[in-house]
Amino acid sequence: MTRLLPALTAGLLSALLTLGSLSGLPAASAAATTEQPDDAAAALATALDQVAGETPDRSAGGEAEPHPDLSLALRDLWLARQDLTGPDRRAAARLLARPTTAAAPAQWRYPSGTTPERLCGVEVCITRVTTSRHAASDAWAARTLELVETTWRRVVDDLGYRAPADDVDAGGDDRFDVYLADLSPQGYYGFCAPEDLLPGQNARATSYCVLDNDMLGLGGRPDDALAATAAHEFFHAVQFNYDLSEDSWFMESSATWVEEVVFDAVDDNRQFLGKGQLGSPTTPLDAAAGHYGNWIFVQFLAQRFGDGVVRRVWERLDASRGALDEWSLQGVRSVLAARGVAWPSFYADFARANLFPRRHYREGAAYRAAPVTDHLRLDRSRQRATRTAAVRHLSSRTTGVTVGALPRGRRTLRLDLRASHAAYARVSLLVHRADGSLRLRRVTLDRKGRATARIPASRAKVRRVVVLTVHTAADHRRCGGASGWACGGDPVGALSWRLTARLVR
Repeated sequence: MTRLLPALTAGLLSALLTLGSLSGLPAASAAATTEQPDDAAAALATALDQVAGETPDRSAGGEAEPHPDLSLALRDLWLARQDLTGPDRRAAARLLARPTTAAAPAQWRYPSGTTPERLCGVEVCITRVTTSRHAASDAWAARTLELVETTWRRVVDDLGYRAPADDVDAGGDDRFDVYLADLSPQGYYGFCAPEDLLPGQNARATSYCVLDNDMLGLGGRPDDALAATAAHEFFHAVQFNYDLSEDSWFMESSATWVEEVVFDAVDDNRQFLGKGQLGSPTTPLDAAAGHYGNWIFVQFLAQRFGDGVVRRVWERLDASRGALDEWSLQGVRSVLAARGVAWPSFYADFARANLFPRRHYREGAAYRAAPVTDHLRLDRSRQRATRTAAVRHLSSRTTGVTVGALPRGRRTLRLDLRASHAAYARVSLLVHRADGSLRLRRVTLDRKGRATARIPASRAKVRRVVVLTVHTAADHRRCGGASGWACGGDPVGALSWRLTARLVR
């Protein structure tokens, strides 16, 4: 689905004018920037900023902060390059150049005097140098080839995805090219960059990848990092041959999911779960903050219908001339509909599963459950309480209700629910019983978005009630804009939600 890029901010313009020297690239001129579309200037500014970045500080340990994805920054730059002029266009061309090209950024350019060597398999070639800071050992080059070819066999041969586009001998022959270079000073494990548009196509392109030459200084075991990066970045190259301009959230989520599919024992992608809807259920599914962590959504989809269902989604997103060229959520909904599953029910099931990952995911025992976002407690001194909230599109909120000592004659917990958009809201009550069992009750709102539920309040019977409210709206209007949401459109606004809990006779 073709989309535009975010508008240039004053902060990015400042960065654009100062980062050229840091990245070994000429800074764009202010005059040129003001004469060009804002989205194109923003794409160049972002790419310059990320190439000039420094390694994130992981010294404190714990969950890693996801580094901005250079592959999609270069993708955005590639899409915008035709709208750049003068030195800005030349800077874009340099950022997109292979390490063997003299014009490539110093961050991954092979220095003059070094001699690149190729190690090739059936489908893939690894290019490296043996001197300079970009040097890679024989063993590392061989291991990289092994892991990328393993990924090829799993993704292309086993799962049936379209292979990365033939680069017409750009690297020496028609095999897929992966370069090894020292990317760790910028905090990158690897990236893929689009290169040439395929003949007769509008949004399918050839590509190449660059992976770090030793994965040292990036945290974790180097071999695990190499395996996860090989799978993730290779899948970006596959995506570039379906729809180069597809929504970022789904490109990243599905690429991070592929790490799990190809190298299940590595589990590097678990570090991002706290940023997706498992760890942050109030953040919309298509928000930039959750791109990596929302591989869990793709996992939920694949567990329900098999790994091949994700390929079926990408076939709906295919931007080949004459193909459907749907956008991310549109494609997911189409695939679900073909299986007789309604999107609101599926997404509500996903939100509910995240509260109990041990029960719903193959490796869920290792995942931290989605947090309960709000809490209410009733007892003799407080027999009524109300919570109001705004539930953003494609997100959920939970309210835990507990009951202490009961006042005389009051043995029932009454819940009065109200939502501003009944068609989009899905509500469930998760009744945690005193015996350790769990009862699920789905609540149907009336046309005005109202419902009432009654539950025994005795602590001998019920320990806690969790009210789950899910905003299922996947409708985005005015697609093709620069919103940053799915399809570049404007999502449905937040649900206004109110829950009143009271103890009654």
